[in-house]
Amino acid sequence: MAAAAPTSKPAAPAPKPGQIGGGSHATVTIKHSAPTVHAAAAGVRAAAAGAVKGTRPAARPSSSKPAKPNTPLQSATFADPYQTIMQGGTPSTQDVNAYVNQTVGNQTQAGINAGLGPLRTQAGTIRNEQQTALNRWNAYTGVAQGQIGDQITAQQKGAASLQNLAAQGAQQTAGLFNAQGQTAANLFGGALSPTAQALLNSGRAYAGGLAGNEQQFIGAGNTATQNFLRSMADVATAEGMRGKQDIRSTYGKQLTQNQAAQQSIIASAAAKAPSLKSDLRQQLFSDWATAQIGKIRAQTANQQGQNYRATQAWRSQQLKEKTTNDLATQRSRALDRQLKQTHNTAQENHWLVQEQQAWKRIQDSNKPGSKATPGQKTADLINGQLAYYNTLTNVATPQKNQSYDKNAAAGSPNSRKFTNQVIPPNLAKVTVTKGLAKQGLALDAVSQLINWGYINNITLNRLRAQGVPINPAWTSRDIRSLYGGAGGASGVSGTAAAGR
Repeated sequence: MAAAAPTSKPAAPAPKPGQIGGGSHATVTIKHSAPTVHAAAAGVRAAAAGAVKGTRPAARPSSSKPAKPNTPLQSATFADPYQTIMQGGTPSTQDVNAYVNQTVGNQTQAGINAGLGPLRTQAGTIRNEQQTALNRWNAYTGVAQGQIGDQITAQQKGAASLQNLAAQGAQQTAGLFNAQGQTAANLFGGALSPTAQALLNSGRAYAGGLAGNEQQFIGAGNTATQNFLRSMADVATAEGMRGKQDIRSTYGKQLTQNQAAQQSIIASAAAKAPSLKSDLRQQLFSDWATAQIGKIRAQTANQQGQNYRATQAWRSQQLKEKTTNDLATQRSRALDRQLKQTHNTAQENHWLVQEQQAWKRIQDSNKPGSKATPGQKTADLINGQLAYYNTLTNVATPQKNQSYDKNAAAGSPNSRKFTNQVIPPNLAKVTVTKGLAKQGLALDAVSQLINWGYINNITLNRLRAQGVPINPAWTSRDIRSLYGGAGGASGVSGTAAAGR
């Protein structure tokens, strides 16, 4: 007999799943086994962390725990929500629903198959045992029916034999009486006396009565025996049928319990499906939110980096402007002192005034509220430094007397510690470029104008890219066009007016 059906129901495997509308994505065809939501969620979180650190998102891990080995799973064409999330997109509602329905459907079916497997095996065992019991019972009842049938046949044969023997005995008795009557008739002259004839007839009647009684007894006994044996056959048939019913009833109860357990597993798995779908949608949403947070953090970090670079650039520009303003202030004071001297020539005053105006434009462009662009400020700085160079190389200023001798006669050239003289061009270049040490592009432009008399195309393009208005005089290869001024004295023409 088969064991009773299990009372506890195997639970369908349900890994805790991990949920979204609109968004661009690529359509892919995928085959899903049971959802490994935590592994996918780990991939999404790794991708989010990678986005913050500037690394590429990690690929989504593949499933390593299928719901049930060798279980054919459904396939569908839709955009995998996790691929969309890891690519920085937002899964559509249709893709999420398709993914959730297929994943939970496959998982539910796999759980049902896993739970029904043992019960289906048990049901097959019960049916096999029932059939074995029925076959054995049929064999037993068949033997009993056969034995009773054989007894009925034997009884019938025995009764016929007894009847035959009784008939033969009656015939022999009648023949005996006939022979005795003939013998007596022969002894008495061929005729019997009435008395003898009566005795003979009486014997015949008695013998016939005995024969009749014997036949009647044999017939009644045979009928009674036949009836008994047939009733035994009926009882055996009824017992056989009842035995089959008992067997079917016993195994039927086990099959009913088994079927109830199968239905319970199916109903339990179906009842869990909505909760699993909800959990999976929630996990998808959580992973999507995690990815969005990662993107936001990455964008925030990037913005912070841009803000930092912008702040550094602003501070650098402020430092440059402060340096320029300090230089402009110092030069303006020096120029004021020089212009007050009475021994200056008209040409020297021209260079001094030109430089003074250039530094004034620089100071005005750097005042609070000035509308001067960074490019205009760079152009003013270039022009101011060129005016500074022209002053150094064209206006005599007190310089250390290299021939000074403290023992020289008073009033002689060697007795003066300082003499008025212009600065040599190479020394003037060093003096000017030293003040542009942190000005980068302006330093290149001024150096080229001093060295070559023009700015090359590469530097001009860089100036244009930064919005610096180009003075046409900067582009002339005729160095004479960069010289001149009031009175025709030589000098590099760098007036701001020409650049505006």
